[in-house]
Amino acid sequence: NSKDSEFLGVDILLPKTKPILLAAAYRPPKDNDFYSRLEDTFLNSPSFVQQESIFLGDFNTDILAKKDNSLKRSLNNFLKIFDMSQLINEPTMITDTSQTAIDLIFSSDADKITQSGVLPCKISDHNVILCTRKVNKCAFNRHNVTKIRSMKNYDEIGRAHV
Repeated sequence: NSKDSEFLGVDILLPKTKPILLAAAYRPPKDNDFYSRLEDTFLNSPSFVQQESIFLGDFNTDILAKKDNSLKRSLNNFLKIFDMSQLINEPTMITDTSQTAIDLIFSSDADKITQSGVLPCKISDHNVILCTRKVNKCAFNRHNVTKIRSMKNYDEIGRAHV
């Protein structure tokens, strides 16, 4: 049911970089229209293609499943349309009977991601997914010193008039 879907996005504005949309999402297991609704949302947003995007969350789409299905095709279509990479390639939910990769991270600028992966978690049946993004190094709160020379008291050939 689309009423149970969740999507929360935040724009991050850093110096010397285009805006970054960081979003967390949850797709309920029976919501088969999630990717098409997400696609429509971003196709109707003129600013979306002008920013870097990182989506992470529980998408309930097992990318490690051997069988192809309509959900995996919808996800792959979404990633292809927006030229995004899926960064998690190991199980994120491990039970006694199965191992699935349903907690995922998508990035529009994967070359800016320095690491991604999965960490074991003892308090949930889902492991923790993570990624680290490069940050441009720039100086903050530095004072600029500008030396100027007033030419008010000089003539055209550089003689001082005091």
